[in-house]
Amino acid sequence: MGEQDWGRGEKFVGISSWGLNGGLLLMVVTNLFPGGVLQRLDVLQHSYWHARRHEFVAQGLMHTIEWLRLPADALCIGLDGVPMVVATGLTCRAMSANPPRPVGSRGRWQPDRPAAPKRKFLSRSPAEVSGRRRWR
Repeated sequence: MGEQDWGRGEKFVGISSWGLNGGLLLMVVTNLFPGGVLQRLDVLQHSYWHARRHEFVAQGLMHTIEWLRLPADALCIGLDGVPMVVATGLTCRAMSANPPRPVGSRGRWQPDRPAAPKRKFLSRSPAEVSGRRRWR
């Protein structure tokens, strides 16, 4: 897969990344932090078990704070999940249009790109580099 094929899906991956970050930030600001502060205040005033009871979590303000998370969830789904699915679809379509070809006797699949040049220092064994024989 070449750079031009990847370029089509790259902008959707960027949108997905920023959508995920924005959605998570919105979740923290609208739900997790305010709800955590209210539970912490209740723990200090009453007890831990009181702050974890259904009556506390289902009270009016906590219930409202819980529903304030809905726009953040929608943002995560709309600006993270959907663009990532589109990028995956574009990438799969580009790869199916230009499939890799088999090489070698074992039929291993490799993409259409030039092989990396071999480095000289990797072609010699440690015994050859140091000039000593290996013990066997």
